[in-house]
Amino acid sequence: MTRFMIPLLLALVVGSPAWGNERGNFLYAQCNGADAGGEPFCVGFISGVIDTVEMAMDVKPYCVRGTGATRGQLLDVFRKYLQENPQTRHESAAMILVLALKQAFPCK
Repeated sequence: MTRFMIPLLLALVVGSPAWGNERGNFLYAQCNGADAGGEPFCVGFISGVIDTVEMAMDVKPYCVRGTGATRGQLLDVFRKYLQENPQTRHESAAMILVLALKQAFPCK
């Protein structure tokens, strides 16, 4: 059963617009209140990327689990990284998030 679940999950996530097409500029606007649904969208995006990376990768690029960090804190980390690194906002939002989490939650 598990051997079918992981490829299915990856196909759904990688094939979705949020994974492959969303750029940092879009998420920067959404996470900073561009519209009423922006912040919940960002929290869902963050949760989806974290779950996908943790399921798909043997070696984790960051260590969020077990830190006690809340979703609000993860959103703050992402917002701060986007604010302080505007030169990256044209890149994939998922990749920017991974870089932000790697910086904020390095594995020891």
